[in-house]
Amino acid sequence: MNTFKGPFRIIFEDLRLQFLIIGSITLFIYAFMVGLGYFLSVDEFSAAIFGPAYGLLAIYPFLLFTKSFRYNLAFGGTRKQFMAALYTNILLYTVVFMVVLNVVYQFNEWLVARDIHSFTLIHTGMLLESNHMFLYFWIDFIFGIFAFALGLIINTIWHYIGTVKTLYLGAVVTIVMIFWYTFGDVMQVFQWIIGNRLSFMHVLLLVALLFLGVSYFLIKEGPIERGGHQGKAEE
Repeated sequence: MNTFKGPFRIIFEDLRLQFLIIGSITLFIYAFMVGLGYFLSVDEFSAAIFGPAYGLLAIYPFLLFTKSFRYNLAFGGTRKQFMAALYTNILLYTVVFMVVLNVVYQFNEWLVARDIHSFTLIHTGMLLESNHMFLYFWIDFIFGIFAFALGLIINTIWHYIGTVKTLYLGAVVTIVMIFWYTFGDVMQVFQWIIGNRLSFMHVLLLVALLFLGVSYFLIKEGPIERGGHQGKAEE
């Protein structure tokens, strides 16, 4: 298999299909909302259409090891090639996803400004005081990368140590979070987030990059089968 082209093509074709499906669903939801506001003369209301895109980015890591990862190894690819191809494709498709979403947002604003309908879209960029188009895209991009990185680190750990140990680890993390929420100063963190929203978004980006880095090193030396790093894969 070509050093990079083969793994890239496998993931690219898989993501292209997912992109077409999710893109079609997103546009259908938007068209339905516009029709609801225009033809039925529904009073001003708001809705979000970014759910399918973020949902795919969060769920896709759980689909990787059932098909793309095994195909890559079966055709002679390496784990490093697979991860490089994966990150390149995710970067490409996340940018495309968010460009499409923001084009729809801007088009909807154009329709609202001309009183064609009163339906407005909820944008993640509304968390900030600015409504600059690039900043809206950047916030969408950060949320998209974080959604993928969170799904990837969970599935990577699951693949590396197996189901039982992952459940133990999840229980420990849950207990720690409950303890912190009960006895820690949670409100201070929330107040900082509210007062420093843009900084918080970049903290999320750094966390996402950390998750991607850890996932890379786990997969680079990881097993083919889930839980197989100890020499015995799960059935």
